[in-house]
Amino acid sequence: LYAQQITNPADRGYTGDPDADGYVNLLEYATGGSPTNADSMARMSGTRAGGLLALQFTRDTNAVDVTYVVEGGYALTNGAEWVGIATNSSGSWGGATNVMEGLGSPASVTAFDVVPAATNRFLRLRVSRP
Repeated sequence: LYAQQITNPADRGYTGDPDADGYVNLLEYATGGSPTNADSMARMSGTRAGGLLALQFTRDTNAVDVTYVVEGGYALTNGAEWVGIATNSSGSWGGATNVMEGLGSPASVTAFDVVPAATNRFLRLRVSRP
């Protein structure tokens, strides 16, 4: 699928990073990036809109074998509790009303927090494969 073959065994698999851009292979696959060419497709950003915190990222709409879970939490410490606020499985957000997704692939996604006006609130994206 990609123009270059990954020859170092340590760079193969979901957690490898052969292009050393700081994004692991699974995240690059899920967001439409390339594991062999450094790019910023996996970059996420946060914003506030209408009093709600939102996480913005891209999703490769052809990667229907990946589960995306947007999670919210109140701390960034080890052992902090994270709770799912939106899940995309098999290419569907399952009717989530707090997610806006653009057209095309990769698509721009904005997932809004479900906790209005929370302070010390953090959002993250967890990507996994079954």
